[in-house]
Amino acid sequence: MTTNIFQVALAGSTQHSLTCAQSLASHKQFQIVWLLTPKPKPVGRQKTINKNPIHRWAEKKQLPVIAVSKKLDQQTKQQINAAQQKLKINQPDFLLTVDFGYRIPNWLLQLPKIAPLNIHPSALPRWRGSSPGQFVLLKGETESAVTVFKLTDKLDAGPIIYQEKFSVQSHWTQTEYYQHSFKLIASKLPQILIDYAQGSIKEKPQPTKSPTPIAKQLTKQAGFIPWKKILNAQKITAIKPNSQAKAQTNLAQKIERSCRAFYPWPGLWTIIPTKKGPKRMKILKCNIDHGKLKLTQVQVAGQKPARFTEIKTLLV
Repeated sequence: MTTNIFQVALAGSTQHSLTCAQSLASHKQFQIVWLLTPKPKPVGRQKTINKNPIHRWAEKKQLPVIAVSKKLDQQTKQQINAAQQKLKINQPDFLLTVDFGYRIPNWLLQLPKIAPLNIHPSALPRWRGSSPGQFVLLKGETESAVTVFKLTDKLDAGPIIYQEKFSVQSHWTQTEYYQHSFKLIASKLPQILIDYAQGSIKEKPQPTKSPTPIAKQLTKQAGFIPWKKILNAQKITAIKPNSQAKAQTNLAQKIERSCRAFYPWPGLWTIIPTKKGPKRMKILKCNIDHGKLKLTQVQVAGQKPARFTEIKTLLV
């Protein structure tokens, strides 16, 4: 009996992309044929060129790499065609995008024989957009999912192929959330694609409208919180009327969630008044103790991370 070998073109840019690529590449029924990834940019004073993890992996495997600088244009199309001619293939069976970050144009959506698919770390149709994990944490959701869906020209709105639910742990930062999501789906990915190709998985259409706002890309300013709010969240609530106590507890909870959701990017930060003038301070870790916000680890601009109790003497 002949075993089908599925050829997969992969678009990605991070360690999460690599986790999924390695899962497919280690399976006897899959072959990664080429990689689409952002072009590496010079970093630091030395302008060092640092390729992303899946780029380095693809080169080590001697796979064709198409590097994108701004958008997927006619030049990208020509590079893909050249790579496929060299490999003597007309079309891959699947196009799989994982943590890629670029809009996929129609000409590329139409390329694969079977389907263009995407892995999205939320319970679609909830939290469409580029920062789903951060918004799951910000809203204090205790359950989420990672979704495999068919790409269309609408943002994260294509029919669902597979969805794996999981519990969201109360201590997770966005790092743990995403690591768990992609590791979970990577282990099941080969069988999901095989079942879909064989017709044993049926597509489930998504509703046109999502029940949540778009999980937009976060900017550095999104992590700013006024120092006054932090002070209010640290106050004792026991002597306050119930409504005020509840409001302060909610504020403390919001800040604690933001600290985890925004770590490491864009980071939760504020401006503190010091004896040498206003200074920027990152809030690296915090918790809630009896309804109050408790800062545990912070970093004042120009200094190393420290316990909050160690920098209190700077405040005025």
